[in-house]
Amino acid sequence: MRRPRRLRLAVAVTLSSTALAHTLAFAVPKQAEAWNGRIIDLLFGVRSWMPRAWPPPGPVAYVEISDKSRQAMGVPYVGRADYARVITNLAALAPAAIAVDVVFAGRLDEGDEALVTATRTSGHVYYGMAFDPSVPPNAGPPKASDWLEAAGWAVPVEGRGSLPEGHQPYLSYTDLAARSKGLGLLNVQQDADGVHRTLPLLFQYAGRVYPTLALRVFTDGLGVEPSGIRIVLGDRIELRGSARTAIVPIDRQGRLRLNFPAEWDSNRLPHYRFESLWGGFPNRDTKEQWQDELRHRFVVLCDVSTGSDVGSTAIDPRLPLPALHATALSMMLTGTYLPDAPPAARLGLEIGLLGLLVFAAVRASSAGFLATAIGLAALLAAVISVSFLHYHRVIPPLAPAFSLAASTAAMVGARYLSEDRERQLLKRTFSMYFPPAMVERIIANPTFVTEGGEKRELTIMFSDIQGFTTRTAAAQPDQIRHFLNGYFSEMVEIVFAHGGTVDKFIGDGLMAFFGAPDAQPDHADRAVAAAIAMQQCIARSAGRWVIGEDASPLRVRIGLTTGPVVVGNMGSSRRLSYTVLGASVNLAQRLESNAPAGGILISSRCRELLDSDVETRPCGAIPIKGL
Repeated sequence: MRRPRRLRLAVAVTLSSTALAHTLAFAVPKQAEAWNGRIIDLLFGVRSWMPRAWPPPGPVAYVEISDKSRQAMGVPYVGRADYARVITNLAALAPAAIAVDVVFAGRLDEGDEALVTATRTSGHVYYGMAFDPSVPPNAGPPKASDWLEAAGWAVPVEGRGSLPEGHQPYLSYTDLAARSKGLGLLNVQQDADGVHRTLPLLFQYAGRVYPTLALRVFTDGLGVEPSGIRIVLGDRIELRGSARTAIVPIDRQGRLRLNFPAEWDSNRLPHYRFESLWGGFPNRDTKEQWQDELRHRFVVLCDVSTGSDVGSTAIDPRLPLPALHATALSMMLTGTYLPDAPPAARLGLEIGLLGLLVFAAVRASSAGFLATAIGLAALLAAVISVSFLHYHRVIPPLAPAFSLAASTAAMVGARYLSEDRERQLLKRTFSMYFPPAMVERIIANPTFVTEGGEKRELTIMFSDIQGFTTRTAAAQPDQIRHFLNGYFSEMVEIVFAHGGTVDKFIGDGLMAFFGAPDAQPDHADRAVAAAIAMQQCIARSAGRWVIGEDASPLRVRIGLTTGPVVVGNMGSSRRLSYTVLGASVNLAQRLESNAPAGGILISSRCRELLDSDVETRPCGAIPIKGL
């Protein structure tokens, strides 16, 4: 295939494959998101072996209620009075905030008042709220509550996308909500494959925007009022506080990609047992130790005992879901986000890779093209890995990987079909000059006839129909064409049957040679046998080869000579011909012109090489002009 045509085909295939890749990603966004997520999960696995690539854990501490907590406290369950006791002890350690990952819906017992008192005394305790995802949107009118309205923000939402809708809100009981510093959502979402990779930071309900617990704590820590909040879906949440402005990257659904700092049980994440704080501080030294640990930290109080909510994530197949909120809070406090790489960079990467693939498709061989495609796939993997591990930017791998794979497959298929057509054309072309077995060898190894010329001793044949011009003087062109097609078809088959190569047709003449491209030690015997078979065929079929009204017998002269010639592909860059050159070619033509009609005239060298029992008779010397 010529290069301009290859270039057009490669560009067309690349554009169509890229369009298909992006169309699929757009048509099935949830599946595409899950596929991208699975690949990114692998990078989290790689990062687990590279401590320097981990983000800092941030000033967040976990106080956990586990199965051992109840045993150590000697209680069948952890009640609200127990929460109140731990919150009171925590408040004495001067943490930055206490985020309780629980919704205390409705009053139960005397522990409710203790919890309200502890919350009021602390002054910076946050509680959870939740929307029930199992309730359909049309279940009823929105609930009206002063505390529900206070938990939301009356801020506009910009950008392209939409926030998830909340249904059936659940809040902590009124007295507790009134004494808390704020309420935040505990809702989480998983990808289509059931893995938690993002956390929805915002929900919509009854015309207001409700933040997740982590975002609520972070926003209050900055001293941000609703008027200082700007939400741009697909880009960011801009928080303009009294001290500074913070930018939180979000996707089109208001979700934050979680950048897990380490495994849940890692020593990098400070964990504290609920029962240890429940027991209080027996002396000043103990309290000072606790203050050194938790002063100015954001404490997440959560339940990780058997039966609590867990989910699959990139770092742990059974991670307690409170860790999602704590991870989001840690990210916001440290600014260690994991956003997508800029669209321009991703587009540039894809264009660059596909441009190199097109270049290889035009310039390289099939093997070189496949090697280039594999190399580009490895380069894409390396760029995605470095971007994630070093620059903390995510390049969604599905679209460029699918574009590269689809373009490669399509180009390989197109090249195969094109080369197959060329092989068929080449086969048809070669079949006019070489025997079928030789054609198969040449197709399998084109260099068999495309390599440089070489000098060999071959046997050359020329044949010519006597008086052909006179015989066809009154014939119509179609009659002449039909006659020659039939005549040459049978002569060529005889040449092929004896392993000869047809060089060319010269009017009514035929030139062939024996001994090339495949070496034939008996080329002289083959040529003589072919010449005899040709004359016998003409004698048997003389009545079939009639042109117009001329029914006279067909008479053909054949000349054979054996001698040294140069054989190989010769001609111009636009048209090559596998042919022979040398004095022996001229001699064969002169022998044909001096041969008797219906006879065969061979050179003395050809006679010397004959091993077969062929009857010959000498004709004496024949003057050959120029020799």
